[in-house]
Amino acid sequence: MKDHPEELQILNRFLIDFCSTERSLFNKTVYNEMKKLIILITSMFFITIVFSQTKTEIKPAQLPKNIASYLAKNFSTFQVEKAFKIDNKGEISTEVRIARNQEKFAFTFDKDAKLIKKEAIKTDGNPTPGKDGKKPSPPLKEVKKAEPVKK
Repeated sequence: MKDHPEELQILNRFLIDFCSTERSLFNKTVYNEMKKLIILITSMFFITIVFSQTKTEIKPAQLPKNIASYLAKNFSTFQVEKAFKIDNKGEISTEVRIARNQEKFAFTFDKDAKLIKKEAIKTDGNPTPGKDGKKPSPPLKEVKKAEPVKK
């Protein structure tokens, strides 16, 4: 809504003009209902744009041949844990998670099965970096109270 303040002002002015012809209870009700409807439509439009990425889990057997051959060649001792097909506003990619004992990796491939990203997944119990890439703060240590100074 912040991106289109002029349109919202025009729409609000229209609603005020529409309801100001008669100041009856009916017109105020219509005004309020139209306002709710416009907010609902705007919200639905925003949600559709923001959350248009879909992530669908696929079976390892459904992986494209190029991706399956890459993993078989370079990570033959690993097993595919999960695989996802991601549609981000029409841009298709594939995410694969593989594991062997305590080692885990996540790969992202583009629509042509070219490797975009390879990431090691920590499984040693230590927290992984957050979304911003920064490491989480270490746990707080117990602080001793200062002893009074003797004169």
